[in-house]
Amino acid sequence: MKPKTTTFLLLLSSLLLGSNSLAATPMVTREVEYPPVTAPDPQRFPPNPLEKVLPDPLISDPQLLIEPRRSLNYLEKEKLRSALDALHIEGKAQFAQKKSDEAFLIWFRELRLRRVLGFREEIFALAKIGEIAWQNNRTPDLRDITERLQVIQIKIQPQSNPVTPSPIFDEASFPELNEYLAIAYQVLRAPQLALSIYEPRLQSLRSNALPNSLPTALPNNPIELFKTLNSIGLIHLDWFRYTKAQRTYQDLRELSRLAQNPASEALYLSQLTYLLIQLTYLAEQNHQPKDAIGPLQDLIILYAARPEVQPALTLRLAENYDTAQDFSNAEKNYQATFTLSQTLSQNSYGSTALFALGDLYRRTERFPAAEQVYDFLVDSEQAVYNLHNAMKASDSLGQMRDRQQNYPGAIVAYEQATAIAQRLAISPDLIQPLRKRLESARKKSNLAL
Repeated sequence: MKPKTTTFLLLLSSLLLGSNSLAATPMVTREVEYPPVTAPDPQRFPPNPLEKVLPDPLISDPQLLIEPRRSLNYLEKEKLRSALDALHIEGKAQFAQKKSDEAFLIWFRELRLRRVLGFREEIFALAKIGEIAWQNNRTPDLRDITERLQVIQIKIQPQSNPVTPSPIFDEASFPELNEYLAIAYQVLRAPQLALSIYEPRLQSLRSNALPNSLPTALPNNPIELFKTLNSIGLIHLDWFRYTKAQRTYQDLRELSRLAQNPASEALYLSQLTYLLIQLTYLAEQNHQPKDAIGPLQDLIILYAARPEVQPALTLRLAENYDTAQDFSNAEKNYQATFTLSQTLSQNSYGSTALFALGDLYRRTERFPAAEQVYDFLVDSEQAVYNLHNAMKASDSLGQMRDRQQNYPGAIVAYEQATAIAQRLAISPDLIQPLRKRLESARKKSNLAL
């Protein structure tokens, strides 16, 4: 087996040289869709309870709730954190007693005070309580929590703090806080707001691309770009936006082709596998079998050193060719699946491929070829004691001979299928169609005499 690095570079070369029509295309121009994040309406009624500044016995100075504010020292933070954890447990006890309103009053008090510990802890707490609100259809509470997250998003934007960050930012950097916010939005089932963080980051990363002679430019930070695109793709995928997800994953695929930095090869190799699988899945979900063919071909190349996975991939490729009505390539890949499965003793893939091949021949009216396939399956499936498949193959063989007016041969095949069904103790309702076809063949045979 070749070293990973060599295999990866060979894969990249094969992709760039063009194993399919997507090999030399630039990154897809993606439709950006996310709402602008704006400050809440100060005239909103009722006002957001999370924005109220109320005196509280747990803090000595209410001004601590107003930004910008001084940072608490370590002991002050630990004391407040312990008190808020106890408050959270109190809310859980109320919630367990079916006192949801009382629980959320307690939790909202906790959330108002969490901001004193910094945005990082406040975001985590908002996400935790917000998920409970979402799960229990508490729409007004969910709206208040989501709105507070948007206020935080506006406050932590670097341009609003051009010189020196407030002490509130000491525990986390701007990028970290933005990542926490994006995750919180996803927990609260607000994908568009999560995109309002990821999409601007993507634009910024792309604006820093390095000039390159390839069809697209490689960014300064390909790993960060990869992670951002992947996050966007997952959001679209989670919300069944298959077309948008497919475009995003196509961008990731192109980025994987371009990235030849040895330090990141292992990451791209593992992620490329995932992306190709996603592209296949998305194409099939969108009923676009032609778009699944390229990624499957690339996966077969990627797993060239793993023969045990080749039959499954080749069968999937054949099925997509078949659905796309490219019967010539479907036939070749069904045959290849059978050959590979025989070498590896993976009989189930071989049987599936041959049944599909027989069905393809029947649909394209190549009846002698279909008969030959089913005749082979009758013997091979009995040899491995797969009697259900043997019965199915015998029945299909009988139908092929019936269509060619070979009634004596059809009778033999139907009788064999019926006998196998009886050995398997198949229910009478399932045997009855077999018996009807057998009787019909006998009548036609007598008429032909």
